[in-house]
Amino acid sequence: MFDPVHPCNDGTAPKDIEAIWTDLKSLPAGVSSNTVDLKYAAHRGFWGDNLGAGPVENTDPAIQAALPYTKIIESDVTITKDGVVVVSHDYNLQRLTNYHGPDPDNTFIYDLNYDQIKDLRLRKRNFDVTDFKFIRLEDLIGYMIEHKTVLTIDIKERAQRRNPITGACTAACDVNRAKRDQGWVQIFEKILDAAEAQDAWGYLAIKTPLTINRIKSLLPAEKWPLMGKVLYFPVIQPGASVNAAVEVINDWYNNGPDYLMGFETNFKTSSDPVMHSFSIAGKSYDNILHYVVSRVRLRPGMYPEEPMGPKGIVDRYAQWLFKDMRRDYRGDHIWLMSLPYFPVSILTTDRPDIWKDVKGLYQ
Repeated sequence: MFDPVHPCNDGTAPKDIEAIWTDLKSLPAGVSSNTVDLKYAAHRGFWGDNLGAGPVENTDPAIQAALPYTKIIESDVTITKDGVVVVSHDYNLQRLTNYHGPDPDNTFIYDLNYDQIKDLRLRKRNFDVTDFKFIRLEDLIGYMIEHKTVLTIDIKERAQRRNPITGACTAACDVNRAKRDQGWVQIFEKILDAAEAQDAWGYLAIKTPLTINRIKSLLPAEKWPLMGKVLYFPVIQPGASVNAAVEVINDWYNNGPDYLMGFETNFKTSSDPVMHSFSIAGKSYDNILHYVVSRVRLRPGMYPEEPMGPKGIVDRYAQWLFKDMRRDYRGDHIWLMSLPYFPVSILTTDRPDIWKDVKGLYQ
């Protein structure tokens, strides 16, 4: 179930941490298309409830507020100009902080040194300014160890900013796919270093858009033996073809089966290619979720993307956008629960309280 060097395999992981990962990596006996056994990770903790007056995202109070719902936290990390990994969903500073410099909408963490952001005060979901400040990766890992919970990390490498309406590039337009991959691996290597320094190997899983061989092609060879000490949650983006999705799944399963926590099989509507039935080698599958359950014997997953506030949803550049429900159904909990094999998914959600109730209704 775990790689030979993973702490859950060699007995060095705390028993409660081993139990969390084992539960995530185990499907119910006799699992079928309508088996209900949802798991969910609290995205940035449990934050912004009480009409936005709740805890600030990615802070210790938000993490503690999530623990009654789940022992899995998911947080985004990005990197400053001088190489410090900080915990932030957004690249820019206008939504999250009290930054008052010129043009906050176009001032990005990756263009600033850590000393330029470390004293900024963070905002609640209702935009009230608090005394909380950005935490670093090592602070976040420390909270996991303190609270005996596990962490899935979503690496926010430098990427192009595109207008959500026109699609035109407006920032970081020099970043092509190769540069994005290099930026992702740069942060990933720093995560490995932090896990080593804090003896936190058993606590971490990494979301990744890359194949295992692509990671190894960019990671120094001396770091390869460390890769098996964390788990991975490979991400399939909405709109992927069935062949592309199957290729990602098979690449990871064939080259690192025990590295895996599951697969984030994202989709937006029932018309997404991966949500149609398909056949491979004479075997039929209801959708890509069924393929993950049957072929890999792990859980599928997704980010259901509930609204973040009265302005709708927000991307990594803090661009607000109302979701077009004709093209993206992910906020519809009832629809999601009707899909074959969805009810055994691992969800990354800003509303673990709602998903706990939904799970209870269907059980």
